[in-house]
This record gives sequence, structure tokens and C-alpha cells, in this order.
Amino acid sequence: MGMTDFRTISLGEGASVVLEPETLLWVIAESKQLKQAHRLLSDTYSELQDDLKQDTERMRTSHLVDMIELHPTAVCNMRCAYCYIPEAYRKRPLVMSRDDVDRVVRKVLSWVEEKGGMKRIIFHGGEPLLARDSIFPVIDRYWRDVEFGIQTNATLLTQGDADFIKERNVHVSLSLDGHTAEVNDRCRQYSNGGSTFDDVVRNISLFRDFEWNGVIVTITRHNVGYLAEMLRFLYGMGIRSALFNPVSPANPAAALLMPKTEDLLAGYRGLINELVRLNTVPGARRFVVDNIESLVVALVTSNMRVLYCHMTPCGAGRFMYVIDPAGYVYPCSEFVGHEEFRCGNIFSDPMAEVLDAPPCKRLRARYVERVKGCISCEYRMICGANCPAAVQSLSGNLDGRSPYCEFLKGSVNLIFRTFLDHGIESAFCLVSTRFEEMLRKSALLLDASQGGARQPRA
Repeated sequence: MGMTDFRTISLGEGASVVLEPETLLWVIAESKQLKQAHRLLSDTYSELQDDLKQDTERMRTSHLVDMIELHPTAVCNMRCAYCYIPEAYRKRPLVMSRDDVDRVVRKVLSWVEEKGGMKRIIFHGGEPLLARDSIFPVIDRYWRDVEFGIQTNATLLTQGDADFIKERNVHVSLSLDGHTAEVNDRCRQYSNGGSTFDDVVRNISLFRDFEWNGVIVTITRHNVGYLAEMLRFLYGMGIRSALFNPVSPANPAAALLMPKTEDLLAGYRGLINELVRLNTVPGARRFVVDNIESLVVALVTSNMRVLYCHMTPCGAGRFMYVIDPAGYVYPCSEFVGHEEFRCGNIFSDPMAEVLDAPPCKRLRARYVERVKGCISCEYRMICGANCPAAVQSLSGNLDGRSPYCEFLKGSVNLIFRTFLDHGIESAFCLVSTRFEEMLRKSALLLDASQGGARQPRA
């Protein structure tokens, strides 16, 4: 095996995963099979290493517009305890006009048509529906050519809004943190302190069984013990997918809401088990948890990630860019309002200068190998020491370790343990049917009980 850095990580109960960190080539084996597992991994790695390293390098150095997040307003009708946008910034009454929204869309489309990338624009904020008169006419004009999305707190939705969104195939993400008002309202309240739960649940039901719906759940110490219950609740409402995101401490006050690592891992364990149960019922509708799907895809391919966070460098200033109501551009929504991370203005600056501004270059240079303590981590190619905005908030610089370091490593082990407990086929029930089809064509997965390995190219 020469100098190849193969790692053996215990999964408990007499099982381990043998892994090559740079390419994420791996074998799961019982303890008595470790010698055979190392031999199998060595043989497979020798055969595939050049291609795998090329795949990894392409993934790490790619740079194009994959998504634009457009904030037509910073104003919001809610007061979420963990909001990462500075409070003073949120109080600015600025709302982008319809003409300015149209100008942004046209400029982005022109760039993508010339340079390549994705015609994908997500309206966020603030609460974007406070600017519906600015964004709906633009969606109506361009929806056949652009993949639009709206990320909303769901409190202001009407039946007419829902009909408009569904008729134009707009992706809609709605926010809810609990399966009961008591759980949800601990962190998600109206600006006057009132409960949002009933209004949000009612409006989520407007999208029941709509193909492009999803819910964002922010995990805090208040709801971490109810993740499986939340999954069942959303499934029963006809939701198709969800993000279960641990709260970001990009806002320093939100650090007080971070759950303990052991509680997060226990919650994720229950979430994964419930997801496997729901998705293996014959004829059942597939439910996707995007965070889990992204980990699975990362582990069974060498060059694919679903979420920008599960790569190094992360997607901020590389694949995604955020535009605020005044036209200022930032590498990520969690940097909005921080002037040192401004990348220029979409209305006054050339697109090439905006996309290659110093903050973007700095983030694209933030390889996990440069973060102290990460070079020796077996899961560095998935974690990437994310998220740089949270790291910046907590440490004052971009080069610290992720505040969720131990959770991220533990969550990868939970995926491996799932493969072992439920068979390698469980990988397919943890991803969307689209990704399942791609993975079945591109990856050779052998039964984990036989020391399963995979040819990880997509």
C-alpha cells in the first residue's frame, strides 16, 4: 500500500470502515475481515486513484454561477431568535423595485448564457413575500427560462400565491421548527411575540403534494429531541423534502441555542432510522432529507455534492452569490450586512469583477487542509471545516475549525452504520429518485456484510 493513508474507523459492535480520506474510497467490514478489507481497498485504490484524484480536483476548483439568492427586502414580519442577518440591517425599509429585480435577472441570465452555469434564482430575505409585487411579475415573465425558488417563513402566503407558485413550477421552501406550537414558537415568533405555528401549518398545507415543496427546520437545543416526530409530521402533511440544519452561530446570540453534540447525534440517529422506515414501505412516497442525501451522495461518489457545505472549499463565492435589496453582492447569505464581505454592486459593477471580488477569492482559497487540526481528519473532504461564516463569527477569522466538527464526523459514521444495519441498498432510499437512478448507474455497491466497496465515479 506504500504511503497511502488508509484509515480504520470503528462503527461499534465489531464493525469498522476502512477509508482513504482524499478520495473517500471505503470498505465496511466486520473486525475479523479487516485484513481482507484493507486488501480490497488497496487493490481498488490502485486501479482508480488517478481518476478519483482528477474527479476530486475538478470538484475543488470548479467555479461558476450555480445559484443566485436574491433578497428583494431585508424587512421581516417575524423575530426569529437565531436570525443571522444583523438586526440593524433588517430594520432598513428598503424594498427592491420590480424594474430592479428584472435588471438583476437579465444581467444574471446574460452572464450564464455567455459563461455557463445554472439559471437558478432563489428569492429570500427578509421575508420575500413582503415584496411580492416586485418579484411575482418577474417570475411570470421568466419562469419558462429560469428555475425560480422562494424561501419564505410561510406566514403571508395566500391561496392566490400558492396557485401562482404551483402553476409556474416555482420551488418553495417554508420554515417550521416544530411539530407543535410549543416547540416551534420557542424560536419562531411574530415581531410582536405572537405564535406563528397555526398560520405556518395552514399555509404549508396549500402545497400538499406539490412536487417542488420543502421545509427548512433549524435545529436548536429546544427541538433537537423531536426530529423524528417532526419528520413524521411533515410527511403526514404531504411535504416532499426537508433540510434539518443545526442552528448557525453566524449570529453570536444564536450560539446559546446550539444543541449539545450528543443530543444532535441522537436526534440524527432517530431521524435517519425514521427516514429508512418511511421510505422502505412498499409504494410509499419518497421523502428526502437534503442534509442526509448530501452525505450519502458524497460517500458513494467521488465528485458530487448536493449541498455547498459538504465540499472544500464551500460553495460561497464559488457556486452561489447573494444580492441584497440595494444590489450589494455577498458570497453567502450568512455574510449579508457585513461590509467587509461585500463583493461589489450588481447594478454598477461588471459581473466579472463581482464574481471574482477579494472576499470570493479568500473563500475559494479556504481549503480544509489549511485549517489547523483538520489535515489529519478522515472526513475532511466532506466537512470542509464548514461553515466559514460561523467560524468567522466565533473566532474572528475564517481559518478556524467548524463549531460542529464532532457532530459532522459523527453524522458520517451514522450513515455508515445505516449501511451496515440496513444493507447497502439503504443508500438508495436515503436519496431522491433522481439521485437513486444516477447512483445505480454510476456506482457499484456491494453488500456491506461482504466487505462492500464502491466504484465512486459519477
